Amino acid sequence: MMVTRMSQRGMSIVLALFGIAMLAAFGTIFFTISTHSRDEAFREADRLRAAELASAGCEKALVILHDQHHKGNSTWRYPAQGALAVPEEELSGTIYTSDIDDKEPVAFGKYRIVEVSSYYLKKEDTLVGPYQALPYKIHGIPFGRYDILKVVTEGKINRTGVSVRLTTLVKVVRQDVLY
Repeated sequence: MMVTRMSQRGMSIVLALFGIAMLAAFGTIFFTISTHSRDEAFREADRLRAAELASAGCEKALVILHDQHHKGNSTWRYPAQGALAVPEEELSGTIYTSDIDDKEPVAFGKYRIVEVSSYYLKKEDTLVGPYQALPYKIHGIPFGRYDILKVVTEGKINRTGVSVRLTTLVKVVRQDVLY
């Protein structure tokens, strides 16, 4: 049989309340850390998705460059020449979620082409370039001309506003026809 004194009853209540307060504090800390980890995981996933959208913008820029070269416009640059040769709506796009049921598709993210320009190499304080219409040779035999273009695209996720910029160097070879 346990005998408690009157002076110890108050102490046991204080210790019980202290134990409950400590458990509540540990629970709050655990909840905060797990929520922060989850939010960081979502942000990282959105960064990856935005990078994929920027990559899609780069692919679109390559398609536009290919079409312009087939039309004979090998000097197309953006925004230097604006959207004269290419309609403005082709320079950006919206990606929608795949609709599994009959719901309306929701805009997932956007890509846009920020810049297509000739590449300049920076050496110390001087710029070398532009790298355009340079002779293209294979084993010393001239086969045409080439340009090096800098393509800058941007992908943005609508839900969180995360955006990623992608800069790519593209070598465009214009081969001469040999008969």
